[in-house]
Amino acid sequence: MNRELTFGLVLSVCVVVSGAVWAANKPGAIKKHRQGQKQERKAFNQKQHEENVAFLKERLAKNNRLTDAQKDELIAQFEKQHQENVSFRDGQYAENLAFFDRIAADTVLTQEQKRTVIKAHFQSQKTENQQHHQEQRGENKALRQGIKQ
Repeated sequence: MNRELTFGLVLSVCVVVSGAVWAANKPGAIKKHRQGQKQERKAFNQKQHEENVAFLKERLAKNNRLTDAQKDELIAQFEKQHQENVSFRDGQYAENLAFFDRIAADTVLTQEQKRTVIKAHFQSQKTENQQHHQEQRGENKALRQGIKQ
């Protein structure tokens, strides 16, 4: 064999092997990426929450019509809903991880069927999100009505 042909074969084998190694590590890399995104979103959401609490407290401090008890009740409701939202998002994240693991392990479904199942999954989560936010809006409205009376 000549030198160029040998080098070409070795290079081809290396590319195939490295591609197989990458494909074998791909699910782990995807999970690691998702975990990193989750941590970034969590940090961002926490920062936003802290800024919103500071803004709320500043606005309430300037409000002379509400009593201290009413102000505390508003802040407590805001904190309670934040904790509910954190729990809700964590639950959906865990649900998504389990869902994607189940879909990835399913060898019976075709790519098109997987796309359809994934689309249906996210559509159901969209409905859950809307219901969750609607419940919180109702709680906020009831609290405002209680304070006005």
